[in-house]
Amino acid sequence: MTNLDALPAITRLYQQCEPTESIKPADPRWVNFDPARGDENNVVALYARSLRRTRPAHWDYKLFTGHRGVGKTSELYRLQGM
Repeated sequence: MTNLDALPAITRLYQQCEPTESIKPADPRWVNFDPARGDENNVVALYARSLRRTRPAHWDYKLFTGHRGVGKTSELYRLQGM
């Protein structure tokens, strides 16, 4: 068994993360970055507003892109909770 304190900080951080696991906003590991993004860059709020304004009989297409592990699915979980 490895003594975690003996490992470099970046190694300890990497070992604690699982980029393929999507987390929900209620998860204690989830961090709200909205204040850092600013109001104009809150993708979830903008998308929720777009969904509310779309006519019910029409599809609304959005593309969520990003590298693996950046939180695309977690952001969609936030949208689901709105």
